[in-house]
Amino acid sequence: QQLQMLQLQQLRMPVAALGPQVEESRRAMPLTARELLPAVESLYLDGLKPYGRILRKRLLEFAEVELDLKDLKTACLRCPGLVV
Repeated sequence: QQLQMLQLQQLRMPVAALGPQVEESRRAMPLTARELLPAVESLYLDGLKPYGRILRKRLLEFAEVELDLKDLKTACLRCPGLVV
């Protein structure tokens, strides 16, 4: 479990640290599996099911990405590692 947490931490990349231009352009880009899967896995590690609202909050913590529920569902449907 510690190894999984270490792997999850390595996948985190703070958007704000990359500069304001990257942060602004990042919001327009679709959510990737590299951002989505660690957030989902971390919820399961915490004993929680990744429902919409709580997954949105975790994505904000992990990838500094805020989506509405419709966009989040679309991203989850497009992610090959998830079953919605």
